[in-house]
Amino acid sequence: MKVVSFLLLGLMTSLLATTYYVDLGGNDSYPGTSLDSAWRHIAYGTQRVRAGDTLIIMPGNYGDENAVIANSGTASEPIVIRGNVYNTVVMEGDGSGNGILIEGKHHIIIENIKFTNYSAGILIYHEGSYITVRRCIFMENNSGGFLTWGTSSDISKCHHITATENSFLDYTDKQDYGIYFCYATNVVANNNYFFGWHHQALSFKRRVYYGIAKNNIFEGFRYTALYLGQNLDSPGDTNRCRYLIAEGNVFRPAIGYRAKRPIWVSNVEYAVVRNNFMEGKDSVDGGWGEGIAIGDYETGYEPANPTHVTIYHNVFRRIGGTTTNPGIRVYNICHDIRVFNNVFAQCAYNLGFEMEDTLLLVNNIFWGHREGMVREGTGSRCIFLHNDIFPYWPGAGTTNIFQDPHFVGPFDTLVLHGENPHFVPDFSRALVCRLQLNSPCIDSGIPLTRTVGSGSGNAIPVVDAGYFTDGFGIGDGDLIRVGDYDSLRIVDIDYDRNIITVDRSISWNSGDGVSLTYYGSAPDIGAYEHYPSAVEENRLRYQPSITFNPNPARSRVTINYYLPRPGEVSLIIYNLMGQIVKSVVNANTEAGFHTLELNTSTLPSGLYFVKLNAKDMDFAVRKLVLLK
Repeated sequence: MKVVSFLLLGLMTSLLATTYYVDLGGNDSYPGTSLDSAWRHIAYGTQRVRAGDTLIIMPGNYGDENAVIANSGTASEPIVIRGNVYNTVVMEGDGSGNGILIEGKHHIIIENIKFTNYSAGILIYHEGSYITVRRCIFMENNSGGFLTWGTSSDISKCHHITATENSFLDYTDKQDYGIYFCYATNVVANNNYFFGWHHQALSFKRRVYYGIAKNNIFEGFRYTALYLGQNLDSPGDTNRCRYLIAEGNVFRPAIGYRAKRPIWVSNVEYAVVRNNFMEGKDSVDGGWGEGIAIGDYETGYEPANPTHVTIYHNVFRRIGGTTTNPGIRVYNICHDIRVFNNVFAQCAYNLGFEMEDTLLLVNNIFWGHREGMVREGTGSRCIFLHNDIFPYWPGAGTTNIFQDPHFVGPFDTLVLHGENPHFVPDFSRALVCRLQLNSPCIDSGIPLTRTVGSGSGNAIPVVDAGYFTDGFGIGDGDLIRVGDYDSLRIVDIDYDRNIITVDRSISWNSGDGVSLTYYGSAPDIGAYEHYPSAVEENRLRYQPSITFNPNPARSRVTINYYLPRPGEVSLIIYNLMGQIVKSVVNANTEAGFHTLELNTSTLPSGLYFVKLNAKDMDFAVRKLVLLK
């Protein structure tokens, strides 16, 4: 009887789901169920919509409304609050308050609304989960555009927050933050556009666990574009973040707006910085900034001391601007920082050390530095292995080479642009750092680690698993090569035991090399592996990706996946034994972002792997947990 009652309740909720309307010509005494009977105020509507309802807001400037969402949706029946047409619905505050407040509510979608002149456009406060904000515009708000401030005593109360395809615009140095996350878990900021003077455009600020900033575009930022662990610890107050990823983002100045510091890796443990592109311009002020800052200190606080950080497949191009700042600068003590397979091209300096500490630098290219290799400090505590440093620098060890890497080029001057909202980053100016066929960097790198003992299966013991990531459950695991087996996707890592689990079974010999995926007899030095021209077109930087909401899931899950170009796609779910349990998609699919709803009610509880295969492209694998 309980099961039957539950099913009937779910059916009734679905049947009762209603679309309501808000219009400037409406009246809150109307029923709101049609355009002819629309409500007048957004705040009135947000008090009344319930699970499964959609609130459609018609075009116009609704002025200083302070809307509060009064009810929660469900996983299968979220509450949707939507502007009817993009960039036509405006909420304009008086400089204080919040455009929309979410406190203790769950399963909410907000889209197509422009927020301006509030303290915060949208604020999630104390508790909230499964909140998605997409295709909104946040312009000239005071504290910030989209802010999350969970509960400091229990960060698990605020989780699964997503910001995607939004624009954050700060023309007059007013909007301090575009996005910040505080006291939350499982947060995502992907494919957003940031423009103007933000002091911190996107910040994982206080005690955020499991967060990813992916495929965002930053054009202009006064101080720091992307913060991984911003706030330092004070006595009795722990702000340290864990398990953060910065991936596939692009950073550059814009007309009238400088670009000081693209990324600051500060108070964080386990962070991945990969596949990003940052570029400066000689005539634009770079401030006292650098491409990536590591560590921080401030009087009265504990030093940041970032720990277990991997920085790879990034391109630093002409960092410095009118200043002489380096590609990477170390500000304070750090632990286990690995910098490998990056390109530093025509930076003022490549490295700087306000405090001397150890970086492990492997398979990088340092080319064309305009002022020198190291700006401040000496770098004497760093370990340099198989890098290409050109021109010659005497501080490196004997395994490095000192030759022109022969990039494909051309290295033309960056042309600044004005505001241009777009949501898929352009890496064309990074791809000039690919290698020509005659490059001395081809096959000149070394494996990052090696296998321990011989064996077979998908759990591989290695000397040092610290170079790699499984994506922490929020991003894709690395694609690696083990011996002769290439394009293995990492799905789990035990760092304590140095065991890497991949997506299929292989066999290996003791001492086999383990590297990021490569072509040829050995890994290349630099950010881009050289492939024959026939292969190169299919393996450029853009890769398919896949995410789930929610995860863990129960009876239904939303699958979001991205294709860099059209192609034949299959989406397959495997169990832990590697057996296919469900084929979701098998069709020719257009390029871009795609969303589908999957009914998982027939699958038992447990751990699954969802694999996105795209013909002539790399594939993506993510873990999906089902709880019944």
